Amino acid sequence: YNKTDTEWLDLVVRHVFLSQSKRWICVDGLLHYWCGTHYKPITDEELAPSIAALLSQMHVVDARNGERCYPWKRPKYVDESLAWMRRLLDPMPVNPPNAINCANGVVSWSWAGRRLNYTFTPHDPDTAFTYVTAYAYDPEANPQHLWRLLEAVEPGDRDTLQRILGSGLDLTKYRATRGRPRAVLMIGEGSNGKDTIRTALRDTLGSRNFTSCTLADFRQYDQGRKFPIAPLRGASVNWSSENSQFVHIDNLQSLKAAISGEELSYELKGVQESQFVPSSLFVFNLNKDPSLSGDQVAIETRFHVFKFRKTFMATPTESSHIQADPRLKDDPDFIQQQICPAFLNWLLEGLSLSIEYGIDYSSGRQAMEDVRRASCHLWEFCDAIGLHYEEGASVSVKRVWEALQTWYRDEGYLDAKDRWLMDPVSDRTVKAPRLLVPALRQIFPKLASARGGKSRDRLIEGLKMDSW
Repeated sequence: YNKTDTEWLDLVVRHVFLSQSKRWICVDGLLHYWCGTHYKPITDEELAPSIAALLSQMHVVDARNGERCYPWKRPKYVDESLAWMRRLLDPMPVNPPNAINCANGVVSWSWAGRRLNYTFTPHDPDTAFTYVTAYAYDPEANPQHLWRLLEAVEPGDRDTLQRILGSGLDLTKYRATRGRPRAVLMIGEGSNGKDTIRTALRDTLGSRNFTSCTLADFRQYDQGRKFPIAPLRGASVNWSSENSQFVHIDNLQSLKAAISGEELSYELKGVQESQFVPSSLFVFNLNKDPSLSGDQVAIETRFHVFKFRKTFMATPTESSHIQADPRLKDDPDFIQQQICPAFLNWLLEGLSLSIEYGIDYSSGRQAMEDVRRASCHLWEFCDAIGLHYEEGASVSVKRVWEALQTWYRDEGYLDAKDRWLMDPVSDRTVKAPRLLVPALRQIFPKLASARGGKSRDRLIEGLKMDSW
């Protein structure tokens, strides 16, 4: 090697990176090479040995004594080679949002007004994907196993679920046409199929289009930590499984912003904080009812509830039991090959329906009402004594407070000497008359308080008590 002939970096690029006519891109500081179906990531640690091997052979000959010198046989030159390759690569958009990169080609879609048109084309390195699905696209795929999977969903919810999940394929179009999508809360205990649907959807979209930021991650964001939600960038669906009840889900300001498509920030290791606009459908699997104690309208326009009441059993004995198929839960190959192709067709149909006709959320109203009532014991108290909202009506704080104390004793919150027997952390009891109006505003946001009558008793305006 004659040092004056060419630069050593050119030799590294030519013999390591461009060998076998490889195409390269750089995404978030990580090099990727074209493998025939997508750009596959490769770490610096994986590339370093081949670079070091080449640099170990490169030498110059001392003109005076004819001895070989190896000036590039140093770790710093390996690092410089990797940094140089990154600088050579132009920025390139990856994972087009209107396409799925299947094993046998690319399914992409476009719009003529509200009409969906989709095409199937061969893989092309000029269209950069950093993932490929494990299944092949089949427009005639048999849906029989998909229907088995969807048995877990109540019949009246299936059309709504199809349109919601379908809209996640192109939320930008849905927002522009139909407005803000709702986040989905899937609630149910036991083996009811929620996680299996999640797994099938993840495998259908490809892992690069699917993330699982949790409610705890959004809580950390509200507390100032931006790292946990970084995976949301470019994701079409964020679906997480929560293992326990989460208090006050409706108080997560960053989640509300993400659902609405408002700008958020993210941080990566060694990268300055940046902004992005989420375009993800949000789904959360919950094994218990969450706390939804905020304004009713704000909650209902942001969240939709699916209740899972059926259970997959090896030996069904009740009407709520479904015959279990172990392949639906424990056989990834079966899901990818027998369910995902039909799932993609189902999602494309759901996307078309959601844009053309919208999404009917009415199927979840009762489930949402059940969740809201379960999250606050005051609902049960109000039902028991006939306390309800009525514009222009009023009732004294003293009267409601005495009724509440009696109800607490009857329900076992207080003993005969008014000592507290239970006080759930997620649903705190009311311990003083002055706290009564703020507590009742959790379920009746329009309440006001005032002084009235000759006695100047405190009144709650907007409430009427019928029976107590």
